Amino acid sequence: MIFRKKRRPGRKRKPHLVLPRAARRAIDKARAPYVRKVIIWGSDLEKPPSQIARETKRSIATVYRWLARYRELGAAGLVTPRPSFPARRVPEEKVRRVRALLQGGGRSTRRIAALVGVSQSFVARLAREPSKTQRSPRHRGRPR
Repeated sequence: MIFRKKRRPGRKRKPHLVLPRAARRAIDKARAPYVRKVIIWGSDLEKPPSQIARETKRSIATVYRWLARYRELGAAGLVTPRPSFPARRVPEEKVRRVRALLQGGGRSTRRIAALVGVSQSFVARLAREPSKTQRSPRHRGRPR
């Protein structure tokens, strides 16, 4: 955590806490369900959306969106919706090519990724996982 002092001439202030961006985002994510409930409670108290947006430090569009979801789906609408797209699968042909290049040796994961047309992290993941045909000597005995 970083403490920084704001300096203004003629005015003394206490130092305030300045968090890194990633930490601020993590806090916002953790507070999100609470903020959604506050939006709903504010609407139940008949506060105008502009006031709710100011109090929760969210945009008016966000307030309207969560209110609409709550009216449509009830409490289940306050849960963060998951992405609707499926996980991308790498074609089996590319997986075989990457494994062959990894067994050949002499090339970096970055180079193999460029040759095959996949991400470097995918190549590194395949390099870390044990081959399905080779089992370690510890697992060759009878099953427990």
